[in-house]
Amino acid sequence: MLYTFLKRHADQKIIIFFSTTKSTQYYAKLLQRLKFDARAAHNGQSKSVFLSQYLEFSKQCSSGILCVPDFQGNDFSIPPSCQWIIQFEPPGSPDEYIFRVGRVSSESSVPGQALLFVTPEQFGVLQYFKAAQVKFREYEIAKISQVQKDYVSLIRKDDKLRKFAREAYHAYLLAYASHEFRDVYNIHDLDQEKVALTFGFTK
Repeated sequence: MLYTFLKRHADQKIIIFFSTTKSTQYYAKLLQRLKFDARAAHNGQSKSVFLSQYLEFSKQCSSGILCVPDFQGNDFSIPPSCQWIIQFEPPGSPDEYIFRVGRVSSESSVPGQALLFVTPEQFGVLQYFKAAQVKFREYEIAKISQVQKDYVSLIRKDDKLRKFAREAYHAYLLAYASHEFRDVYNIHDLDQEKVALTFGFTK
């Protein structure tokens, strides 16, 4: 789904928020392998590298993707040229989401848009967004690109990328288990094989 969306919006500037630094690193590298103009800004970098990645995305690029960990979302301003904010996993609280969406909409002459990915197991989190008066609607992509086999094959062949994927998978599980909304994010109900598949592993 993310691949299909990014393909359709390849001429735009997009920021994607991930639940962990490891996922941020991994997906930025994966998107680069898949020929997207992607970069990452996260706490695993030196301050100079972090700033250079952000400034390049903000000032020099007319399109492209910036991957960022959730907890660093407030460390920099949303560039006015950014057209989409994507939450690849729901943020820690609706307030974070409202703040980000508000900035992408207010700091640009062209209204920004936001996309929140939610799995069926996470639908319960939407009650918290409704309670915070977040307005949303379902976004349907009619045709999904069939890239899973190529994705898995890429992970098998690329040792370095596979290492990032493995670390990101384990970090995701830890973040899921410690999520604030424990009534929704129950690690014991999570299908770990399906989660592994999202990181390119078949088991």
